[in-house]
Amino acid sequence: MPGRVRMGDVMSQIPDRLAQVLTSDQVATTATPSQTNDWLGQPGGPVAAVVHPMAADEVSKVLQLASQLGVPVQIQSGNTGLVGGSTPPRNGQAPILLCLDRMTGVRHIDSDTGQLIAGAGTTIAEVQDVAAQHGWRYGVDLAARDTATIGGTVATNAGGVRVCAYGSTRAQVLGLEFVLADGAVVSDRPGLSKDNTGYDLVGLLCGSEGTLAVVTQVRVKLWRPPMQATTLALPVDGLVEAAALSGSAAGPGFSLLAAEVVDRSSWHAATLMSDRADPLAHSAEGFVLLLEVGDGGEGQGVAEVITERPETVVATQMSQRRLLWQLREIQTTLWSRLPGALHKFDVSVPAAELDALAAETEALTNRLGGRSGIFGHIREGNLHIQLVLPGHEDPTRELLSLVGELGGSISAEHGIGRYKSEYLDLRRSAAEMATMRAVKKSLDPQGLLNPGVLFR
Repeated sequence: MPGRVRMGDVMSQIPDRLAQVLTSDQVATTATPSQTNDWLGQPGGPVAAVVHPMAADEVSKVLQLASQLGVPVQIQSGNTGLVGGSTPPRNGQAPILLCLDRMTGVRHIDSDTGQLIAGAGTTIAEVQDVAAQHGWRYGVDLAARDTATIGGTVATNAGGVRVCAYGSTRAQVLGLEFVLADGAVVSDRPGLSKDNTGYDLVGLLCGSEGTLAVVTQVRVKLWRPPMQATTLALPVDGLVEAAALSGSAAGPGFSLLAAEVVDRSSWHAATLMSDRADPLAHSAEGFVLLLEVGDGGEGQGVAEVITERPETVVATQMSQRRLLWQLREIQTTLWSRLPGALHKFDVSVPAAELDALAAETEALTNRLGGRSGIFGHIREGNLHIQLVLPGHEDPTRELLSLVGELGGSISAEHGIGRYKSEYLDLRRSAAEMATMRAVKKSLDPQGLLNPGVLFR
């Protein structure tokens, strides 16, 4: 048909058109493996171009062009995700890969009110460091702090190891600057403690996985750091017991700062990997409960129900505390190095169902001839389940269906991404799915932002 523009012609023009609205050093025609592969090494698809905007107005120009041409946009920040939410899709139209790696740095900190504004590409470690320099603490912390970004944690509403004390990311965010699919820039960062003026757009974007807008800046609230802490590790027979103990671990007037769990076999494997002596060498079964109580570091804030157990290891010195935390934080690396196909699950179930989930997971693993492990945030019932299988079996539907039957969630903090999108109906009803699709359609009518993420 005369005058019709072919998609191939449009795609070939994209890098040059982008270079006209940005600078040439902000645009690349191909992506690197670190940009297309996820943390587990699973490859993504091709891209139309890669862009590195430095401010919201540049993101706006990119999205305006993408909207005009009908080209999808894949948003990427730290690329530490595990569900395919930040890498280019393997099928469908090649997107513009919008990298936020140059939108970094803490832009403002208010030492009086305890608030901080950072670019979306700023790592959690940098946010924590700047907050500490001004006498504050940022409440979100996770093992990937040196590479995970504040924008990425907003996208997935990550929690991390301090969630029992401070809540997930949504509880920390006071405002956002973001760009809508049509290029409109919205700056909602007043930092007000109370604001009841219509829909909570900031809360809506937390956990939306880049499907509604591109977050460019984040305002978060900070916390006064607690006094020095006591870290404890103790063996427990089951996860229900661990959850119950974590709820009563801190004595009156003291705060529980962390409550983590690791299955006993994985804990011991971590000591071998780090070439350290196992502080719980006399316990071979069950799980290890790792606790941290803000009490001055002398152990006086730990409840007797914990200290009276003869196997409890109490760490008051920083070197001892670091050792215990290392054995928890290297679990992801440990499991990624085992031979076989690694399947990772981030789920939550009611406290009463924790042992049932662990037992059914072990039965599933044995049936498939593999190996499994568990670690995670026990106070919230959030478990990170690792399955290493020798063959090509995919245990995803069976395991996630079990989680749904137990009244749990198929994603607690990592998001749905693309890998879990076909299982979202295990947690959400048809009415809920329709409502979410309506919101997506309203804010992104062409469906250009992170296509395939959340919704198949």
